[in-house]
Amino acid sequence: MPNLFDPIQLGDVAAPNRILMSPLTRGRSTRDHVPTAIMADYYVQRA
Repeated sequence: MPNLFDPIQLGDVAAPNRILMSPLTRGRSTRDHVPTAIMADYYVQRA
């Protein structure tokens, strides 16, 4: 049985472990969908 720290392949994404954070919709990008500094800060806070 795999454990939480075993690598996993999800389609084209190879994750080094099974701890993942899915993208969150918070509306912190420009109208052209370009990430802003506040969006980067948001993900840093959750890392």
